[in-house]
Amino acid sequence: QDIDMNDTIVCDDDYKVIEAVNENECNESTIAYTDNDELLGDSTIYFDASASTDGDGSKSKPYKVFKWNRISSKSTVYFANGEYTLDNKKSLYSSFQSLKFVGQSKENTIFTSNFDNGNEITVFDNVKFTVSDMTLNGFHLYNSYGTIDATNVIFQNEIQTGSGGAIYSYGSAG
Repeated sequence: QDIDMNDTIVCDDDYKVIEAVNENECNESTIAYTDNDELLGDSTIYFDASASTDGDGSKSKPYKVFKWNRISSKSTVYFANGEYTLDNKKSLYSSFQSLKFVGQSKENTIFTSNFDNGNEITVFDNVKFTVSDMTLNGFHLYNSYGTIDATNVIFQNEIQTGSGGAIYSYGSAG
């Protein structure tokens, strides 16, 4: 049975799938959500702050608004040029494994934190967080035995009041 791209199908009791072509496509590369609408599994996710509506995270219908519950372990998240705001602080524990944030350009892809005391993203226990080609405005990244790889990133207005600067690293995974 063919499924409309806006339909939701249930693959098993643990997760539902959006963007499946048919019921036989319940596999690791499909975008899967829990009953609480939290994303599961490996995925590639797209955001575009200038999108006319908040889509489904696909390349053709990107999300407009950033929310952590749209991000899963081993995700690669692409951000088109625009301004995004962090909705919550996030701790990436070993069950998260890895996360990549990739902006369109370091000058025009701007991710802002409005929290007062830093540690917007904390990386623990062998997790690898990669960020590239964007501006992190008001961010403080904290590393505790994980790995943070920042390439072609502008850190501005960093307001950490404790230890470290834009990135504080306590121990390393390797």
